[in-house]
Amino acid sequence: MEKDKSDKLDWVPLNNIAKTVLGHVRQAVRCYLNGIFFSEFGFYGEHY
Repeated sequence: MEKDKSDKLDWVPLNNIAKTVLGHVRQAVRCYLNGIFFSEFGFYGEHY
């Protein structure tokens, strides 16, 4: 881990991820939790 590039590392429940998580990662977690295994998020102008 590059300590100068991160504040801290935590394990949290997937339904309680930080608001600072990048939009495409947040979308991937949402899809995973809902059993969706394919998403085109970001390819058609969706905003994070």
